[in-house]
Amino acid sequence: MWERIALQLPSAYAPVRTLEIDSYYTPINPLMSKIVQKGQSSDIETEEQRFPTCGTRTLDGTQRTSYGNAKMILIVGFCADFIRVLVTLTRPLSDYVLQFLYGLFMGATKQLPPIENKILLIPATELAEKIRKRQLSCEEVMKAYIERAKQVHPYINAAVDERYEDALKDARNIDKFLASGVKSEEDIARDTPLLGVPFTCKEAIGVKGMKQTSGLVRHKDRVAEEDSHSAGFYRKAGAIPVTVTDVPELCMWWESSNRVNGLTKNPYDNTRTVGGSSGGEGAIITSAGALFGIGNDIAGSIRIPSSFCGIYGHKPSR
Repeated sequence: MWERIALQLPSAYAPVRTLEIDSYYTPINPLMSKIVQKGQSSDIETEEQRFPTCGTRTLDGTQRTSYGNAKMILIVGFCADFIRVLVTLTRPLSDYVLQFLYGLFMGATKQLPPIENKILLIPATELAEKIRKRQLSCEEVMKAYIERAKQVHPYINAAVDERYEDALKDARNIDKFLASGVKSEEDIARDTPLLGVPFTCKEAIGVKGMKQTSGLVRHKDRVAEEDSHSAGFYRKAGAIPVTVTDVPELCMWWESSNRVNGLTKNPYDNTRTVGGSSGGEGAIITSAGALFGIGNDIAGSIRIPSSFCGIYGHKPSR
């Protein structure tokens, strides 16, 4: 059964105080100050239940809730608002100061290796056509993208899991299938329009046999047992999954960083955020380590990384 819950966000983290989400399972983020079930009682734990040490016990042993955390959130929110206004009013001076501070913490930006293999510049539909017509072998295409992904990973830290060997096996099988002539080019274009084209996927979405941690330490060894619907559709169209990419914890922020995989860096400038929550996809596609990929978007999780990384992102209406 679908549940609609309201997530009350501290003012330090979001200008909109309430975000409504539909989900079969909605994880609880400790940063959220309160969780309220609309319309009926809920089995979802409140903050007081999750963090009982935040309260104090009376002489009769009952639990009394402390409001210290709420006060601290208000103070942090006020300070964040003050800094935001100060930075806005003192531009462009504040931009130079922030650029200096970011540089101290993030280090100098290392320029990505140049793109030498021209296969990496071919659009997906054109590449699929060349593979169908055997103008390029699927294995050749796959090797080009795997080599590039390995090359750029130390610069951007976008991939969290890979299936390079399996992807190469899939590519060789496709080449054998095409050589057999079992199906015509027209039938292949109709039934599997993306045959042999490599793709990547946001790790929280799920690709069978690959990590699906959502950036949580407690789930750092979790592996997807089956393909998500979107990844399954890509496979059905003939595309081959290669890597899954980084996200913020629970995909609840627009900076793609977590304690499992670390920080994904913007390929253009390490002092600038890559965006989120599909930031790993934005970084690896921009770096030509992937041709196209799967993300999801509620409040900008595809559009923000695309904008920050200078690529095309699309949030479907359905």
